[in-house]
Amino acid sequence: MAALKALLKAASAAGVKTIVYIPPLRWDVDPPYFLDQYEACKADARAAALEAGAYFVDLDKTVPT
Repeated sequence: MAALKALLKAASAAGVKTIVYIPPLRWDVDPPYFLDQYEACKADARAAALEAGAYFVDLDKTVPT
């Protein structure tokens, strides 16, 4: 998360508009993550993006199963 925040800060300082996104995850099989940790990571990424003035898009469940 520190690396994401540093990248967002550098992009903002350079005037670069940034989109942080969560890629789609397959839900037709068991995900390779602990779901509580996965959801927490997505929430942290969203918070970091919004704090930095970046766009945030969660595409996680956009692929139908």
